[in-house]
Amino acid sequence: MHNGVISNFSAIRRDLTDLLSFDAYCNILGSTDSEHAAALYMTNLTNHGDKSTWEKSYHIKDMFAAMQKTVLQILQLQHDRLGVSNTPNSLNFCTTDGTKLIATRFRNHATQQPPSLYWSEFAGRTLNTKYPGSPDSKEGTNEEAVLGQEENIGKHTIVASEPTTFDEKEWHLIKANHALLVDEKGVETEHRIEYGEELNATDPKFDAKK
Repeated sequence: MHNGVISNFSAIRRDLTDLLSFDAYCNILGSTDSEHAAALYMTNLTNHGDKSTWEKSYHIKDMFAAMQKTVLQILQLQHDRLGVSNTPNSLNFCTTDGTKLIATRFRNHATQQPPSLYWSEFAGRTLNTKYPGSPDSKEGTNEEAVLGQEENIGKHTIVASEPTTFDEKEWHLIKANHALLVDEKGVETEHRIEYGEELNATDPKFDAKK
């Protein structure tokens, strides 16, 4: 998943494809920046492996390392190709193998915030229509609920661009330029995406006002 944009993508697309494994490149069926970024991530995660390596399970630390490398490669290609004419990216990526999850909230600008990205380990009960209560208000009711208040709900993590329940205390905003890591036990941690300040870019509409 990618909510955002790789800026000036057409200028770096050809250089980016040179970094891809053969099978990852062949799996790109369109021209979007998101699928190229996904192919680059899979290339990094599998260490240029063929498509048989796509089905393997990888450690959460390896998933994060591959994601951070993907972000850095995009920034470096833009820096090398465009220099000062480059503009910032919004790279809110999310990837999961069904058990583990990585979600990034990133923008390479000195002061601008990336698009919002939240996570919750509690909102699942509120959003599950089998349980009493409503995601829209504290006074809301759910007449179709079949499970009582005493019924437990399993460990879970929800990632969303905005809180999807009325209770904002159920949600955590991922810090700017950080990644949320959820391991196979459902433990959530946030880790900073490290990159050099020279890879920041300027936004002409924003920075010209200063």
